[in-house]
Amino acid sequence: MSIQRVLTRTAQVAALALVGVMPIAPANAGVCANGDTCQFLFSNTNAIGVVVNIEVIVNNIGANTQMTVNFLDDNITNTALGIDEFAYTSAGNVFPHPPLPGGFGTENCSGAGAPPCQMDGFGPFDMSIKDPAGTLLNFSFFLNGKETNFADNANGGEFALHIRYNGECSAFVSDGTSSNPTSKPECIPNEHRTPEPGTLLLLGVALAGLGFSRRWMASSR
Repeated sequence: MSIQRVLTRTAQVAALALVGVMPIAPANAGVCANGDTCQFLFSNTNAIGVVVNIEVIVNNIGANTQMTVNFLDDNITNTALGIDEFAYTSAGNVFPHPPLPGGFGTENCSGAGAPPCQMDGFGPFDMSIKDPAGTLLNFSFFLNGKETNFADNANGGEFALHIRYNGECSAFVSDGTSSNPTSKPECIPNEHRTPEPGTLLLLGVALAGLGFSRRWMASSR
């Protein structure tokens, strides 16, 4: 598993170790300061060579934290259908306005006596957002307040999700490590379509530069 972070204010990029090696998380890996927009890129590779790249954007510019989850790309022959569960390490409940997309529900796993939100051994997580139909590859929601620190869980992760594919294929993706990873033999790697992490890195740097230039222009007026 690997994760990259881009802060628009400082134009910094942090990256972890390669997939398949126990990642050493950089200090404050899940931090997104008040007034920042932060980009977290992470990927997951399983035993059969399947790679799925995910982006989580945390926007802390407004009064409430906005989170956007995006499927970026993969090297799978199967067709991605949608994300049916997303979990994160924050007790911040989902703000009802604007509401989640139709069919989505939430589960708070941080309360006393609540069962942990496990994601194929990547957990536990504090909150889980579920869409049984799993038809969206991109969605956004707001938290009921401001979250500036998504702390690492016991497996070193802040985020995890499950994505559906056709042909009985599916994949768990997280920025942490799994104590109980599973592989889906129905997922067929495409040898001719390899996601390029360097491209994702350049995208992050471009976003960082754009955010920095906008702030510079605003402050110079």
